[in-house]
Amino acid sequence: MKPVEHSSASRPAPRWRVLLVDDHAQLRQLLRTALSVHGFEVVEASTSTAALEHVQTPPAAIVLDLQHAADGYELLRRLRNRAHLRRVPILLVCGDATDEFRRRALSAGADFFSRRPLSMLQLQRAVRELVQSGRSPTPILAAPSSLRAS
Repeated sequence: MKPVEHSSASRPAPRWRVLLVDDHAQLRQLLRTALSVHGFEVVEASTSTAALEHVQTPPAAIVLDLQHAADGYELLRRLRNRAHLRRVPILLVCGDATDEFRRRALSAGADFFSRRPLSMLQLQRAVRELVQSGRSPTPILAAPSSLRAS
């Protein structure tokens, strides 16, 4: 896969592709910007169906609004049940979430959970740490040897 080229020399070349699943276009744009400026290529999906189409080739990480569809848990389960996605970190963001909601999300297979309002720095750090830890095997460009999974 060819890396995405940017017109600005100040932007870092993307290392990893992140799938962003949310039905709110404005929030997707905000999250896309936050991740793109930190070197991620962001692919967007506004529905569960579109999300499942985008994971034929595993992304490095998935950021999912659990409340984006009638049953976000079902999408999470479907993603986790696909063998080629089992090692892909899934980060959940959610608006109105109780501790039980969080527990259920993490037990369904999420690797990270955050309520809204979401700190962009927290999201960037979580995505980077999960991808760099070797949880995800699909860098877009060769990462420095210190970041490669062993």
